[in-house]
Amino acid sequence: MARRGGLTVNAVENLRAKNTRYEVPDPACPGLYLQVHPSGAKSWCYRFRFAGKSRKLTIGAAYTENGIEVIKIGDARDIAD
Repeated sequence: MARRGGLTVNAVENLRAKNTRYEVPDPACPGLYLQVHPSGAKSWCYRFRFAGKSRKLTIGAAYTENGIEVIKIGDARDIAD
């Protein structure tokens, strides 16, 4: 299913590493974030609330520091849903 207003493959590929880890939310899937690590590796995570507490689940690597795609954006959205 196509989603509007979310991260695109090109947007994910073009995110660059900074001195510190940062997160970019996916507007098409509430709670889904892409973490960009200083090494250049990118990973998907999902934030949610359980028993009144905020939790974070790391789904897995989106891209390695060498730019190899591991988990596609559509698959990460399916897991988060």
